[in-house]
Amino acid sequence: MDLIGKPVIVVLKVGVEYRGILKTCDAQMNLKLLEVQEWKDGKMTAEFGNTEIKKEEMLSMRVEISKKIV
Repeated sequence: MDLIGKPVIVVLKVGVEYRGILKTCDAQMNLKLLEVQEWKDGKMTAEFGNTEIKKEEMLSMRVEISKKIV
């Protein structure tokens, strides 16, 4: 499954989540995200245009699934 261009949530070892669009992921799992929001304790704390995340900083990554209310 190709995740490039998909919204992802990256959990960092320091206890924050970065939510954004996955631009690139190299063979070492270093990431580049677009339209990034930083979340801590369930609240958005900052916004960034683009950011790079090194593998050593990551705890996990998952695809962000939007909730639809019917």
